[in-house]
Amino acid sequence: MWNRVEIRKSAREVLKRNYWESVIVYMIPILIGAALQLMVYARGSLRAPMILGAVALWILIVLPLRIGRAAYAIHNREGKAKLSDLLCGFRDGYGRKAGAMVISQALILLWSLLFIIPGCIAAYTYMLVPYVLAEDPQISIFDALKRSRKLMNCQKLDTFLLHLSYTGWLLLEIITFGIAGIFWVNPYLSQIHAELFDAVKKEKAAKAEQTAARLSKETATQAKKEQVSGEEKEEIEITEEELAMEALSFPSEDEAAAREAKSPAEEEIAAKEARSLTEEEPADEE
Repeated sequence: MWNRVEIRKSAREVLKRNYWESVIVYMIPILIGAALQLMVYARGSLRAPMILGAVALWILIVLPLRIGRAAYAIHNREGKAKLSDLLCGFRDGYGRKAGAMVISQALILLWSLLFIIPGCIAAYTYMLVPYVLAEDPQISIFDALKRSRKLMNCQKLDTFLLHLSYTGWLLLEIITFGIAGIFWVNPYLSQIHAELFDAVKKEKAAKAEQTAARLSKETATQAKKEQVSGEEKEEIEITEEELAMEALSFPSEDEAAAREAKSPAEEEIAAKEARSLTEEEPADEE
C-alpha cells in the first residue's frame, strides 16, 4: 500500500531537481486557458461563436497540453524530462488522445449533473487518463478510460485523503491570488499525481502477481489431489480384482458339499471294497 507522506516527499524531491522548467511547463497551459477566458468575455458580453470557439480551442489545445504536462511529470521522476514533452499530446495519435480527454471530461460533467458526490467519484475515476495516455501513446480511447478506472479502483478514498492533506497549499494559492499556484502549488500537485500513478501501478502489479501465484498454487494442489485420488482409485480396483480372484479359487459351500456328497453307486463300490478287505484279513491270519 502506498504511503501519502512518501508520495509527497518524493514529489518535492523530484520537483526541486528541475524546478523552473516544471514551472514553465505548468504555466503555458494556464496562460492559454486565461487567453480563452478573455476571448469568451471580450467586450463584456457572452457570444455563442466566441463560446464555441473557446470550447474548440480548449479541446484542441488545452486538453492535449494536459497530456504533455503529465508526460513531463512522468519523465521528470525518471530524470529525463524535456520541455518538448509538453507537446506529447500533439504527437502519435493526436485525435485519439484529444478524444479520450474529451470523453473523460464529459463523463465527469455528466456525473456532476446528478450530484456533487457522483461528480467527485467520476473525477477520481478518470483522474489518471492523461498519465495513461502519456505513458502509452498507442492506447485506444476506451482502453485509456478503462485503465484509469482499474488503477483508481479501491484508491479513491486514499487519493481523496492525499488531496485533503494538500488543503493548506490550496489556501495559500487563494491568499496569493494564484501566484503560489503558478510557482509551487500546481507543479507540485502535478508531480504528486505522477508519483501516485507510479505507486498505484506497482501496487496493482504486485497484487496481480500474488493472485497469479495463489491461483497457480491452488491449481497445483488440486492437480496433486486428483493424482492421489486416481492412485487410490486404482489401488481399490486392484484390491477388488484380487478379492474376486481369491473368491474364484475357493469353492463355495454348495460346491464343497457337492464334492463331499457321494452318489449311491460310489457308496456301494466303497462298501464292497470295505467288505473285501474285511474278508481278506481273517484269511491272512489262518
